[in-house]
Formats: sequence, C-alpha cells, structure tokens
Amino acid sequence: MELFGSEYWTYLFPRRVGEERAMELTETCLPISARQAKVIGLIDHVFGGEVVGFREQVTRLAEAVCARRRSR
Repeated sequence: MELFGSEYWTYLFPRRVGEERAMELTETCLPISARQAKVIGLIDHVFGGEVVGFREQVTRLAEAVCARRRSR
C-alpha cells in the first residue's frame, strides 16, 4: 500500500478506535494515558513497573513476534 507518515496514521487510526472516537481524539487534542489507549484499542500492550520488568516484558513480546513470523 506504500503509506507514509500521516497517510498511514489517518488510514489506521479510525480502524483501531472507530470513526467517532478518532474524531473526538483529534478534535479535542487532549492527552490520554497508556492504559486508556489500551482500553479503546489504540495500542495492543501496556508495559509498566521497574526498568528490569519493562525490559523482560519487551523481550518476551519481541520473542513471541519473531516466533510467529518464523512459523509462517
């Protein structure tokens, strides 16, 4: 599809959160927390806690993604 920058964002954003929510978020320009972004479907994962725990979570997720790609 070769979408870049804002083109990719405008294509994907409404599909992740819905048209109405996308309009609300872009028009109000208010910040949202990572946890709220997770709840509305904007992001897939929220990592928290100490640095060591964060690194472990990211490593596990990256390994899972790689394993899925290798199995294709």
